[in-house]
Amino acid sequence: AYECGWSYLFYKLNKLYFSFSKGFRLPAVDEFLLFDYTTWPSGRIINTGLGAQKSHTFDTGFDLYHEDIAKLHVNGFFVTTENEIYYDPYTSANQNYDDRIKRKGIESQLKVKLNSYFDCYTNYTYTEAKFDGDNFSGNDVPGVSKHLCGAGVNFHYKGLLFNIDCNYVGKSRFISDQRNTKGFGDDYFLTNAGFSYTYAW
Repeated sequence: AYECGWSYLFYKLNKLYFSFSKGFRLPAVDEFLLFDYTTWPSGRIINTGLGAQKSHTFDTGFDLYHEDIAKLHVNGFFVTTENEIYYDPYTSANQNYDDRIKRKGIESQLKVKLNSYFDCYTNYTYTEAKFDGDNFSGNDVPGVSKHLCGAGVNFHYKGLLFNIDCNYVGKSRFISDQRNTKGFGDDYFLTNAGFSYTYAW
């Protein structure tokens, strides 16, 4: 695994950048686990055929600052993944996709400090995830929403912090529908609220 990149700083903290990385993810311990239902109680078997997930990632974008009041972050990405790990409910086991997966899209976030007590933020991500191979080439990857966006506000007062945000998750293909024959799951909104207080140190 490695990562390399280039960045250009201008007007203090403003930045243009480009990066490339190669990485991998080994299966988690529970992902290796299989059950043998022919024995009682069911025995445990290790799935030795489950391989490591490998990826190559390209990122490029910029950060723009206006003093300490506002920050705009925009990032474009392109990711290729081989042997991506997924759970197959028909076999009750984790497997590797035979097809390579390509993801591309853009992420953006704007943060604004309104005053000494309030700051707010908004973000949007567009992701296009497709299979690239013999079995499902050109199909959407299940469980990946094309559109994600959100907005929130923070209130600070001494040791007090109150936060509320709302997030939108767009429609996505149903899990395990690699053939894209089952339609789409519903989009939804999720609102979170948090409260904390720091006393002394």
